[in-house]
Amino acid sequence: MGAPQSIIKLVRAFRRNIDDYKSGSYNETQVELSRKAAEYSNL
Repeated sequence: MGAPQSIIKLVRAFRRNIDDYKSGSYNETQVELSRKAAEYSNL
């Protein structure tokens, strides 16, 4: 059995943004807002 689709989406988003996370161009608030915006757009 594979991972739930919601986990797969989170991992993909993390992979897409890994360079930003490492560079320090994102702060924790921006990351959280981006994650929530992605969740709401999937409703």
